[in-house]
Amino acid sequence: MRILILGHGAREHAIAKRLAQSDYQPEMYAFMGSVNPGLARLCRDFRLGSLSDVGEIVSYAREDRIDLVVPGQELPLIAGVVDALQLAGIPVIGPTRGLARLEGDKSYLRALMSRCAPNAMPRYRLCISETELLAAADELDAVAIKPLGLTGGKGVKVTERSLRDDDEALSYALEVIQHDGRILIEECLQGEEFSLMAFSDGARLVSMPLVQDFKLACKGDSGPMTGGMGAYSCADHLLPFVVETERVAAADVLWRIVAAAQEENGALYRGFIYGQFMLTADGPKVIEINARLGDPEAMNVMHLLNGDLVDISHQMLTRLEGTIPFSPIATVVKYLVPKGYPSSPEVDRRISVDETTIAERGGELFYASVRFDGQAVYTTGSRALAVLCTAATVADAAALVEGIVQDIEPEHLYHRSDIASASMLAEKVAHMERLRSS
Repeated sequence: MRILILGHGAREHAIAKRLAQSDYQPEMYAFMGSVNPGLARLCRDFRLGSLSDVGEIVSYAREDRIDLVVPGQELPLIAGVVDALQLAGIPVIGPTRGLARLEGDKSYLRALMSRCAPNAMPRYRLCISETELLAAADELDAVAIKPLGLTGGKGVKVTERSLRDDDEALSYALEVIQHDGRILIEECLQGEEFSLMAFSDGARLVSMPLVQDFKLACKGDSGPMTGGMGAYSCADHLLPFVVETERVAAADVLWRIVAAAQEENGALYRGFIYGQFMLTADGPKVIEINARLGDPEAMNVMHLLNGDLVDISHQMLTRLEGTIPFSPIATVVKYLVPKGYPSSPEVDRRISVDETTIAERGGELFYASVRFDGQAVYTTGSRALAVLCTAATVADAAALVEGIVQDIEPEHLYHRSDIASASMLAEKVAHMERLRSS
């Protein structure tokens, strides 16, 4: 069996590792934008190219007689790779181009939710001029400013002040309008974020353990927005501030969105889906929907998965059977990123990592967006490496990761030492208690 994975980040490295462990012993192939050395080692062959080049991806899949394509990244999905592969008769898990608009067009998502899940979203306005921006500012006060398309997790700006009184935020919004023609302005929700990912066969969703991602660059949840600095999951597959009824409510919202999108597009959603939620005093609200697994969250859930991912992939194309088992342990992932990330990262700095020592200390290493010249690894403008550890508790897993990362981190990389710390998690629990009682 031959499996082709699309993408070159730590998420794709984690997915490929799990696929390669299948009892089917598949031959792995990859189509990457740049060489991920960890992913490349798993593969019999790989090709470099643009992940939006649907024609080249289909051609490569045909040449190597691929039996299953697994897109990890969003770019090929938005470009319509699933539609093209289906026309070529090549099995692929993932949403069609129309269904991938759930991620690719934030205004489409909000319009759809207005019909199928209006109580699970923030108030919003779609603006095309400064006049409309200021009107939205007067109505919504503190806001999240969102470009409509893909931004790699770095395009959303949040202002705690009124947009009218925040010159930097207003300038950014006007810049996006000038470039894209329009922008989404949403009320700034108060609560705690969490990620709910699921497998879908078009008839139902099977949820994965909840994960909390840390998107801001600096300690104390401060600094600019990033693609994600790390994430954790708990042994009970909930989170310290989420109860089961809230998880069920979020899963119900996610299914209502999928069902409405399927009906509108006349196609079944067969693949991974990821809902980013804000838990508020009024229950879970949708921040965004992604048409693939999260990053870094994919590393958490792929490590926990007990089922055979090849089998599960085939089930997503036919019918998901029963439940899918995950290990009852806690996970913590921390990213090492170039200093200055995300605004002015130090690039082309050599990275040396002793993978054997990391493994001996209970860690699992994932390569992300790096430059590999065949011998050495160098930083690019994005996240470089990720380390995952597991334990009975989040605190123990976090301590293991922190010990490893501090020992291997060169001076030109940095990480958030407070991710999943006991004090930070306690504050998140207290925050939700305050909101629920207010």
